[in-house]
Amino acid sequence: MTLIAGGSLDPKGPAAESVADLWWLLAGLGAIPFLLVMVLLVGGAVPPALSRGARDQRAGRR
Repeated sequence: MTLIAGGSLDPKGPAAESVADLWWLLAGLGAIPFLLVMVLLVGGAVPPALSRGARDQRAGRR
């Protein structure tokens, strides 16, 4: 995978290629908990929808 010519992720040998593969693996595995935390953060910031009973009680109905 060549993204940046001459960059650290443009391996030139077998050892460099294994390091680049490890980097991509760790980047992918690191993205999973990051996305999970972001989903939980957004889910906690959005107020839950009012249930029908709570809406009726707020309107003064029983």
